Amino acid sequence: MTLKIFNRLTSPNRSGLRSKEPTISLNFSSNTFLFNSRAAVALKLNSDSQVQFAQDDENPGAWYLSILTNNGFKGRLTKSGYRLSNTAISQAVKESFPVNVNDKGIRFSISEKTIKTGGVSWYSLTPHSAL
Repeated sequence: MTLKIFNRLTSPNRSGLRSKEPTISLNFSSNTFLFNSRAAVALKLNSDSQVQFAQDDENPGAWYLSILTNNGFKGRLTKSGYRLSNTAISQAVKESFPVNVNDKGIRFSISEKTIKTGGVSWYSLTPHSAL
């Protein structure tokens, strides 16, 4: 007999991610990125924070995030985390993944460690589930 075990460690919640993970959700209709509260804390986002996104030319589905003090996009802190709206980035993300007509958005997990390129530290964004 082989048993498939279901518990907190082996069974993802409805979104496909453990609720304790920092995530970014992108809503395609409003072009809004929502960094959940755990992401806002992990990335040390505050009212002065600015972010920039990068896409790998050789692998269009690979997205990265960097936190800046200037020349980035400024969002705002909310009760649920950090919110940023940007149509151009939203459309580029949407075009880089196979999206179903009924998909309302996409959710990403954020790497704990950064990679450094061009003197900038980047967090890797991993797509996990459609919204």
